[in-house]
Amino acid sequence: MTFDVVVNDPCRTASIATVDITAGLNLEVGNTASIDFLEAVDAVETSSAIKGICGTKSYVVLDAVGGTAVTWISLQAKTGFAGTYTITAAPVLESFIGTQSYTL
Repeated sequence: MTFDVVVNDPCRTASIATVDITAGLNLEVGNTASIDFLEAVDAVETSSAIKGICGTKSYVVLDAVGGTAVTWISLQAKTGFAGTYTITAAPVLESFIGTQSYTL
């Protein structure tokens, strides 16, 4: 008698809900501004009702054009608010003036 066992990892292909940061940030060079967002939820977490079943998520802000990490925008978990993250922008160069597009 022979049989197969198929093992898969639904977390590898799970869709992730869009994070709502559409409000964006508006600030002047030399100042800082922040915006909070709620942690993204994946399809496996939703269907199983087990928070974090696919592991810890990590985030990075990337330039939408070049795909490189942005050094003047930080992202960190918000202390005392589980599942909430804060994006803080602190532009210091004149070259940052204008509308910049980034991805999370």
